[in-house]
Amino acid sequence: MRLSFSFSVSAEATIKRDPLSFITEQHVKSALRKEKGDDAQLLVWSINNFTEKGDNTATVVTSVVVDYHLGSETHQTSYIIKLNPCIMSTLSVLFTTMIFEKEVNFYEEILPDLNHMLNNAGQESLRMPELFHSSLKENNELVFLNDLRRKGFAMVNKFKGQDETHVRLALKELSRLHASSILLQAKAPDTNLMERYPSLNKDWYNCTDEMKKMLHQVFSGKYDNAIEILKGCERHTVAAWVEKIRPNIVDLFQEQLTKIPPFEVICHGDFWNNNMLFR
Repeated sequence: MRLSFSFSVSAEATIKRDPLSFITEQHVKSALRKEKGDDAQLLVWSINNFTEKGDNTATVVTSVVVDYHLGSETHQTSYIIKLNPCIMSTLSVLFTTMIFEKEVNFYEEILPDLNHMLNNAGQESLRMPELFHSSLKENNELVFLNDLRRKGFAMVNKFKGQDETHVRLALKELSRLHASSILLQAKAPDTNLMERYPSLNKDWYNCTDEMKKMLHQVFSGKYDNAIEILKGCERHTVAAWVEKIRPNIVDLFQEQLTKIPPFEVICHGDFWNNNMLFR
């Protein structure tokens, strides 16, 4: 039961609109009130881009800085915003709609239930950002998350491996996500989590036949790179094996994602450096 999956779109797709144009003052006000309460008065806000090429693929990620008035004082906060990337091919629109629906559903419905199970067991809530606002308007999807950089968190260099200490921290938190989903399932054993949360049934491999074809094209390119690298390392036997399995790439992924007890848990689905912050 995966939460998300990122991929690079094909060169045929074209960007038709500016995703940053989706961010309106009303969106900012909604996020501000959710975080600070109805008495918070928006003063000014501005978009502050901070990502680099290659930092994200399935969405556009930016941030807004917000000055607001509360009580007799002026304060500042900021939000991380994930936006529809506006890759306006039919399949990309379908995929983008799916991942935003899944992410919003996770933050609004699944995460509170997971945290409730952990809290009842005497554990801290999962260390994930809070959703302050979202819009699932077709082709204008966006989510506002709290900016954990304001609490001293930062991404590690995506071109470097993590040391053992940080790997242990990441795997510990991942295991808490898995464990909390087991507790949640055990609370109502007669109702499968995928029935309780229908968005978990949606995934990149079970959308449409067209989606599968596109994913095969995307993955095939990655396999081509892997084959050349392996040949360069004189690993010709492994390169031949990769070449052999390439026609069945999507089927192999689907086979590996089949739910098999006792490992039937909610998984992160995109667990890589840029989706983890440390301090």
